[in-house]
Amino acid sequence: MRVVGVTALLVAASLAIAAAASGALTPSAYRAQANAICQKALDDDATLGDAGTHTTAQQATYLTGLVRVFNAEYTALSALQPPASLVAAHRKALWADWYWLRSLAAVAKVPGTMYTPGNPAWTTYYKLYAKKSKAWAATGATACSY
Repeated sequence: MRVVGVTALLVAASLAIAAAASGALTPSAYRAQANAICQKALDDDATLGDAGTHTTAQQATYLTGLVRVFNAEYTALSALQPPASLVAAHRKALWADWYWLRSLAAVAKVPGTMYTPGNPAWTTYYKLYAKKSKAWAATGATACSY
């Protein structure tokens, strides 16, 4: 009987240590950190200005800046340790974000076409942007679902 009690105590202690060592955040702490990361990216994006009325060279600079800002955001978000209840939503959001970033990098290679109606690269970009936004909304990180 005593062996069972000691074994149960050791198992419980090991699980508690493993949970603490995993670095998983609480849901509210996860959302707060994700929101802070995304808000920083949005603030950095705002400093780049609006590329819509600029020359092709200015649009190239703007788009290159966007790629840099949102790659940094993605890196920071992927380093978060979500709680078990949000792991699946976090992974789905990261995948959506990754695909969106690839499309952003692709459109950054064709500056001057940002507002060309029917441009397939931009059409894909906007579709992936919507998926990314919806996926982050599912995590509760509202600043990431811009």
